[in-house]
Parts: sequence; structure tokens; C-alpha cells
Amino acid sequence: KVGQKHTAAARYATGMRHTTSLMAHPVTGTLFQVQHGRDQLDTLWPKLFTAQQNGDLPAEEMHVVKEGANWGWPYCYFDGAQKKLVLAPEYGGDGTKPGDCGNKAAPALTFPGHWAPMATAFYSGTQFPAAFRGGLFVSFHGSWNRAPAPQEGFRVVFAPFQGGKAKGTYETFAIPTAG
Repeated sequence: KVGQKHTAAARYATGMRHTTSLMAHPVTGTLFQVQHGRDQLDTLWPKLFTAQQNGDLPAEEMHVVKEGANWGWPYCYFDGAQKKLVLAPEYGGDGTKPGDCGNKAAPALTFPGHWAPMATAFYSGTQFPAAFRGGLFVSFHGSWNRAPAPQEGFRVVFAPFQGGKAKGTYETFAIPTAG
């Protein structure tokens, strides 16, 4: 709408980084978002992080979008190895300090760093076995930023849901092949 004004009072949720997909669960209507994790830990802070840590630690995140939620970006990022939000080095973090990140909303599900989620779809069809119904498919395009580790993206995963909530696991559903 022309003439809209952004105000903090009208903010629904905050602390998101590079949301690539926003979707509502088809049964519960719960809103979810998937976002890319952070980059360049080793490039910008070589005394604190190795290239391997940059490839592994900053997880990709999926969140339940609730009014007033704050996922902490840019102050916090989810460390996949420690399985917790930690303070970003831009704000005094060293990869271990939680800062006030423990007060931020935790992800509903995380994926390995630099898989780069791009699109999501809840499954409500009947072509696949019943275990797939209500679950979420997530496609990833991968990223050069995993180096020196091998590229791990370029796949579609399935995350089962129960009662409209992520079970906290996922499995690879498809990996494209060349040709």
C-alpha cells in the first residue's frame, strides 16, 4: 500500500536473517519461516574461527513465527555443534559466549550450515505413504561457503511433523544427479 510507515510498534516478529520461505501449516495455520544462517566467520575473524568451523557451525534455521518473537539476528546465530544460540563476533562473541542469546526464540528445526534452504512445501497429498502427510519438504541449493568441506546442499529433505509441530528430525528425500 502506498504511504505505509514502518514503526517498531507495528513489528510482528524480528531477528530474522535472509528468510527464503514463509509458509502456513495447512491444518493448524501456524506460520513458519526458513532462513539462511550467517557467513564468513573465518574470513572476518580468523583468530576466532577456522574455515572448517565457518562451514559447519552457523546452522540454517526454521522458526515458528509468533507475534513478538525475536530470533536474535544480527546479535546471535545458531551454532549447530553446540546446538544453541551464541553471541555473534560483531557484538563481542567468540563462538562460546551466549550473551543474551539464551533469551531469544530457539529454532523449531535446524539444518547443516550452508545448505542454503530455498523453498518449502507442506505435504497434504495421498500419493506418498501416510507418514509424509502434514510434514514439510525443504529444497536446498547448497553454497560455496562450506569450503574446505565438500558441498552438501543440492537436495530435498523431508521433516516430519506431528500435531502441526516439527518432530525435530529430517531425512534426505532426493538428491539430484548430473545428466
